[in-house]
Amino acid sequence: MSWISTNNLRRFADNLFHGKLSFSGNVTHNGAVEFNGGVKVNTVKAEFTAPVSFTGTATYKNNEIATKADIVAGGDIVVDDELSSTSTNAIQNRVVQQEFTSVRSAIPTKVSQLTNDSGYLTKHQSLDGYVKTVNNTAPDSSGNVTIALGGGGGVSTSESNIWTGKQTFQNMKFNFESYNAPRISGATDNPSESVAVYNVSGDFTLDMSELTKLLSNSDATVFTAYITANGSYALSIVNAGTLKYAGSATDLAITAKGLLLNIMLIKSSSGVLSSVAQASALS
Repeated sequence: MSWISTNNLRRFADNLFHGKLSFSGNVTHNGAVEFNGGVKVNTVKAEFTAPVSFTGTATYKNNEIATKADIVAGGDIVVDDELSSTSTNAIQNRVVQQEFTSVRSAIPTKVSQLTNDSGYLTKHQSLDGYVKTVNNTAPDSSGNVTIALGGGGGVSTSESNIWTGKQTFQNMKFNFESYNAPRISGATDNPSESVAVYNVSGDFTLDMSELTKLLSNSDATVFTAYITANGSYALSIVNAGTLKYAGSATDLAITAKGLLLNIMLIKSSSGVLSSVAQASALS
């Protein structure tokens, strides 16, 4: 079927079909056509010289779909020209752009533009009003706090003080000095303190490596030991670098009457270790 008249089209639509229309050839129509039902077309090539209305869908004329201006002019879509907290209409693009521009211009870009409502310091100024006291001493007019050390250098002079870190003193004076001196038994010891008391029952070895580790370059220390025994035994000193003796090496022999031993450990500026041992047999 290559051509259908208006009457034939209506007759087919009204009497033969209630759902879809299917065409395998070209369809040409110069009058108005209105479809209220469903239409299925596999391939369409159509030219419209008069308005064609699809009920409930869109309007076509002269091969063109209706423009936005036609729709707006018809009162179908309302577009707001200002922001609203209640409107559900569309909003103009320029209104949104104006609002973004306004918000951006209100955002500070420098710290100096912020309000310092918490009173933070913004420059060098007096601490008066910020620091009340330090150890019960109030700041002066310039905001400075002078702390009297009271001769103790910040350390209590009336109570015991425990220092776990290395302290450096330029000048010291003691009325009384004491050392931790535990009594140690066994065949060998690696002391880490300056004084020790030993009770031995055989040949005995002193390992100086731990005390050596505690020495910095250009430093020296003296280790003192009191050795008691139930007989005569040999004493060996190891890891003490180049060992020299004040007297004779045979003086290091342990006897049943006891031995007083002093060892000076010396580390050079380049880290070379040497030592001097002095032993006195007790009577």
